[in-house]
Amino acid sequence: AKKENFTGKEAQIISLYSNGKISSFKFVLYGLGKKDDFDLFKLYKSVASSVKKVMAAKPVKIAFVIEEYWMKKYSVAKAVKATVESIKLANYLFNKYKSEDDKNNKPFEEVFLCLSAPKLSQGEQGLEGGEIVSDAVNFARDLINEPPEVTSPSYLAQKALNIASGSNGNIKV
Repeated sequence: AKKENFTGKEAQIISLYSNGKISSFKFVLYGLGKKDDFDLFKLYKSVASSVKKVMAAKPVKIAFVIEEYWMKKYSVAKAVKATVESIKLANYLFNKYKSEDDKNNKPFEEVFLCLSAPKLSQGEQGLEGGEIVSDAVNFARDLINEPPEVTSPSYLAQKALNIASGSNGNIKV
């Protein structure tokens, strides 16, 4: 990192080889800038930017370390939720109509979130919340990316009815 002049300035990003010192082949460092200037928006932005950088290497699995400072400043659940949302939203791809040859970019198959054992139960709450929000956003993205002849008013109405029927009476259409 020193050879590459990585100082940790905000939005500075570097990808390094681990040289066998850790089990990962490569890892990414993302500069967050000064602690006092760090906020929730920068958390979302830094995670998403890191994911985009990692996606260029086309990994199948990634691990993401959730910084202790984030969990102290915002709570474990909120930090995990923001991290999960950012990862899933940045990892979104719409390849439905691409040929197999054109599907070079694929979403990660597995993501590991690294946080200490005492924080796991609170982390699970954040994980669930982050998955709900990001899955809903990605569902809307899928609808938007479909051609207009697919997403007719009747098609959208049927999707709404399907969502409502799976909501245990919480949503009425």
